[in-house]
Amino acid sequence: MEEKNKNLLGFMKSQIIVEQQIVDSLEKALVNIKNPAVKGVLKGVSLDSVKHAELHTSAVTLLTEASTA
Repeated sequence: MEEKNKNLLGFMKSQIIVEQQIVDSLEKALVNIKNPAVKGVLKGVSLDSVKHAELHTSAVTLLTEASTA
């Protein structure tokens, strides 16, 4: 695999970890938040991070595995 592709895969994998850390952190914080507006916004951020992690995971899979028709 080319060095450029290895660097891209490494970056994407590190982003997956970062997004998962954001989700974990927000889930812990949401337990203690009573303000419904703040809680809703933070839950939205958490859901975005879940989505981002899934997108990065899909990209890594597409770059590393043969796709099926």
